[in-house]
Amino acid sequence: MSSISQLVTEKLKEAMREKNTQRLNTIRALRGEITMFEKKSGDKEIDEASFLAIVKQQIKQRRDAIEQFEKGGRADLAEQDKGQIEILQEFLPEQLSEEEVTQIIELAIGETAAVSMKDMGKVMGKVKPAIAATGKDADNSMIAQIVKSKLN
Repeated sequence: MSSISQLVTEKLKEAMREKNTQRLNTIRALRGEITMFEKKSGDKEIDEASFLAIVKQQIKQRRDAIEQFEKGGRADLAEQDKGQIEILQEFLPEQLSEEEVTQIIELAIGETAAVSMKDMGKVMGKVKPAIAATGKDADNSMIAQIVKSKLN
């Protein structure tokens, strides 16, 4: 069993002991996604990059659901998904602040001499490795939004 699987299993056991239903259901769903990934890939253990991608995808799905629930007037379901996002974010590395991301983007714009939205790909190509080099993470939608605002 990989250290990632052990971590998720341990968090699942904690949620069971605490009798925290929302936490338990969220972590069960995450563990299910990991199991599906491992079966599809044929690997016995999930690697960290794939695990982080799964967690981010789960968060994105819940953000999309929140938007739909709020449009449909279901604030109760939106709040439930917000709680699930908070639980999932515990599995992600520390997040860069918006100011830190903006600084990285401004450096990338300077390095690439980007002036318009046509240059967004070049900027993103510099930004992603720079963020990874910090050992932290940042929300992709926030990155794209800041790059767009700087290039417009």
